[in-house]
Amino acid sequence: MPFARPSKPRFTPVPALDSVDPGERRLAVADSMEADCLFARLGTEEDAGVRHAIFTRLGALGEAAVAVRLVAILASDDAALRNDAILALRRCGEVGLPALGAALESANPDVRIFAANALGGIATPAARGLLIALLDQEGDANVCLAAVEAMAHIGAPNDVAALAALRGRFVDEPGLGFAVALAIDAIGEEV
Repeated sequence: MPFARPSKPRFTPVPALDSVDPGERRLAVADSMEADCLFARLGTEEDAGVRHAIFTRLGALGEAAVAVRLVAILASDDAALRNDAILALRRCGEVGLPALGAALESANPDVRIFAANALGGIATPAARGLLIALLDQEGDANVCLAAVEAMAHIGAPNDVAALAALRGRFVDEPGLGFAVALAIDAIGEEV
């Protein structure tokens, strides 16, 4: 019996990242393992769905160098880019903690706020440790508020004392005191 060639190719070529079709670009993003290509495309991509797919893929790569580049986006004026970067950093998980820890030391309070937001999606003792260290030293009430909100999501009972101490440092900030009370309630401990 002679060997018959299939009528269709066995493999479909991966659509290019520069395709005119956003759907094809999303598929190309999903198949890409090249952070440099994804970041390059991010700089020119106009379709919000493709940008979101790029950020999702970057986070899934789970590379420390990617996390550093994502943290740089936290300083962007584009809220959609920042929000997607936060989600990607959360997806990076523990591998992104060194970059997020550095972001918590930024001179820009907005970057510190966004880094705290990202940490609120990484439920590990190390992420909590970064937030507790921030709460212990931060002087900006808005940054502290972001850290408190993050702790409401990932805090543990042994973190309650740090939250209560923060409330004592910012007695003239009733909103922060209220957020601390909510976080403590979410953690499930009374002070």
